Amino acid sequence: MPQMINGREFPAAGDELVFLDANGYDSDRKEANKFFTKDQILKVKSVDVGNYSTSVEFEEAPGKRFNSVMFEPLGADVLPEEEPEGLHTLQVTGQQCDMILAALRLWIDVVNDGAEYINEGLIDIATNGGINALMDDNEIDQLCEAING
Repeated sequence: MPQMINGREFPAAGDELVFLDANGYDSDRKEANKFFTKDQILKVKSVDVGNYSTSVEFEEAPGKRFNSVMFEPLGADVLPEEEPEGLHTLQVTGQQCDMILAALRLWIDVVNDGAEYINEGLIDIATNGGINALMDDNEIDQLCEAING
């Protein structure tokens, strides 16, 4: 059964996760592919929740830890049924990418430390004037992993 930490859900020992062979760093996926195959069901042995990433150890690979973004809970909808509308492609330099990641991580830290630092102008930008829902910490973590990936 998933555990809640700081209002976010994380896998717990005994949970079953599916290896996506997606998300995270290429080097992380390469290492995971030494032990797992795409769509393989794995049993969680332990979880280490960090500030910026979470690692999981599985009974099928004792002593090895893997980035949690490469796995989904068994039975979760892994892929959206339809391609989301309004996808944007943006080319940025490494420096610009680093700044985007830093800003996203800062958003998580500031919101967790006190929403009084987030003003209406920032929320308006983050939601495109209320058109989009405000992303939660998990969604921002996934976005950071996708940018890193």
